[in-house]
Amino acid sequence: MRLFLAAAGLLTPVVMMAAHPLLLAAGRHGPNAWFGYRTPRSRRTEHGWRCAQELCARVWLRVGAVAVVVGVGTFVGLAVAGAPRPLWEAASVAFALGPLLASSAWCVVVVERRLAAVERQQTG
Repeated sequence: MRLFLAAAGLLTPVVMMAAHPLLLAAGRHGPNAWFGYRTPRSRRTEHGWRCAQELCARVWLRVGAVAVVVGVGTFVGLAVAGAPRPLWEAASVAFALGPLLASSAWCVVVVERRLAAVERQQTG
């Protein structure tokens, strides 16, 4: 059961890292309604779309990698300490949801600021 909880907790960060090439590919194929960082501002121009996908890809890769390293360390520590199952469950939920929610919020702030700056620069 503890192995399952560790794997479940680390699945989201691994998927975030795996999404890196998909986000880069989405940037190369232009705005779409199905995949990528999709906001009205990011879909307004081809350059804005590409910029948004590249920034999000970098954020998700970095956050995912850090979460995997910290998560493995946490789960190894829980195993060595003989921690009870509720701690494993809490850690699993934290690593499954924490990096995803944090990086999504971070992407919105970083990408929207960058896109606004690019729009200001283009309008002169």
